[in-house]
Amino acid sequence: MKLHVLVDSRETSVSFARRYFGVLGGYSLGIVEHVRGISFAKRLEKLLPKCSAEDKILLSVHYLSEDQLRDAASVLHGHDVAPDKICLACYECFEHMKQWSSDVGVEFLTNDMKRRQKPKNALTTHKEKEDESLHRIWVQYRLMLAIISRVSKLGDVCRQLIEGLPVEGDSLDKEYARALRFFEQGEPDMAGGSYSCEVSSALNPIDELRERINKIAATDFNILIKGDSGTGKETVAWSIHELSTRRDMPFIALNCAGLPDELLESEMFGYKKGSHNQACSDYRGILEVADGGTLFLDELPDMSPRIQAKLLRFMESGEYRPLGSTENRYSDTRIIAAGQPSRLDGNSVRADLKSRIGQLDIDLLPLRELEKRSPGTLCKIAFILLERYTWTTIFNKNQIRELTPYDIKEFQDKLASNLTLDLLVNREWKESNIRELNNFLRKWIVFGDDELNALKAGREGQEASQQNSDTTFYDSELKSFLKEPKDRNDLKQLVVKKPLQNLKKSYIRHLYAIYSAIIEHENATLDIPKKPTQKELAKIMGVTENTISRHLN
Repeated sequence: MKLHVLVDSRETSVSFARRYFGVLGGYSLGIVEHVRGISFAKRLEKLLPKCSAEDKILLSVHYLSEDQLRDAASVLHGHDVAPDKICLACYECFEHMKQWSSDVGVEFLTNDMKRRQKPKNALTTHKEKEDESLHRIWVQYRLMLAIISRVSKLGDVCRQLIEGLPVEGDSLDKEYARALRFFEQGEPDMAGGSYSCEVSSALNPIDELRERINKIAATDFNILIKGDSGTGKETVAWSIHELSTRRDMPFIALNCAGLPDELLESEMFGYKKGSHNQACSDYRGILEVADGGTLFLDELPDMSPRIQAKLLRFMESGEYRPLGSTENRYSDTRIIAAGQPSRLDGNSVRADLKSRIGQLDIDLLPLRELEKRSPGTLCKIAFILLERYTWTTIFNKNQIRELTPYDIKEFQDKLASNLTLDLLVNREWKESNIRELNNFLRKWIVFGDDELNALKAGREGQEASQQNSDTTFYDSELKSFLKEPKDRNDLKQLVVKKPLQNLKKSYIRHLYAIYSAIIEHENATLDIPKKPTQKELAKIMGVTENTISRHLN
């Protein structure tokens, strides 16, 4: 007797199938297929002829539409498999799926999996493999890596997870340890891509990024990641590490902007007892701790030139010297550095260090560019971000309750509507990108449609402001003066290229143009037209005529 499984790629679906198989008893695992809603009926139709009268079928899926269920019912009616040998497992909040199982005569099983919790303790021994929390984190970790690495047969991965088996050549202890680190990192992912079976010749930007990550992870070169704030630089660095041969060694992230110069040096290189006032004992630096693994240096341009020189020395030889020590030490650490493009392209980072770190590079696109290059990417990303809020506690309709998968599906349906999607696509996403999108979705979930209304009002105000800005400025230099700088470099360039004394000159030219237009409008009703004069403008402004003349000429 065999248990055949059709399962989607959600952790809750796979974990439920694993638990069901564990308690079923007397059955071996038969065919395991990965399915999505659009392929569900076809997969079921192929599976049914392969089942014997004693076999059971588990359909463990998150959601199916009424049309997809109708197609599946037609498939069941065309075969001799007894419906009572089939089980449908999903969340009880999807009442149409529960009703369907009753109509066609299949057994309905309630999936009671909620949010993944931290395991009881962080050790990963064989004894603790019975800890469901730890196992669910492991399942999510394996599924995420399989999707990022574009595994062609997700069904094989799901089979290993249901049986509780590691990747061939690996061990469960090592995989559990990596899964815990993945959980502590916040379970990063690269939302918005396609499954490998769906990828066509025209890849979307997320697919292209995944492909590049897989190629880079197979090497051991240092990497430079360029991307605006909120584009997922640390997630990309983590993915490269987890797909590389260094995955069992430490992955340490260090924000160069978050520490003073002296403390950053101590953190990276360590120090000997007595090397400074606070050095009460020897301290192992990150380069020593990360030996054999990966060090991710975020905001590299904020590192001082002195520490950049020490880092360059380490990258050339693999050797470094802790503060206060007279002996060199060696560390085999892969360096992945990141920063915003405008700062990396400037003079904030030494050219020789940049070339040494940037043996390979990755450019991350901002949210607006992702949508521009591949329409629909923003919607895909928002869908996945919304699902992270399943089982989040909110205050709604005068009561505190959890957001069920049905609630999240309603948000997704509303998001997919033309009006809401148009508001999101045309919103002026700023520097925080996906982080900003996530913040908007969080507010929408908590405060409801008030956030959509505010977004709509903001867009209308922005359009009105844009129209005004197109007609207000009579002097192009004044308009460029008031252009909002994006970062410190932009601000510095603005001050250097357009000194403050030029502002007065451009402003007077702007007022003179307005004054001349007013005179021209008044002349339309006069028999004897008059000319604009510098003297009259000087009187209006309360300055001398020489001041006007000097700046206009």
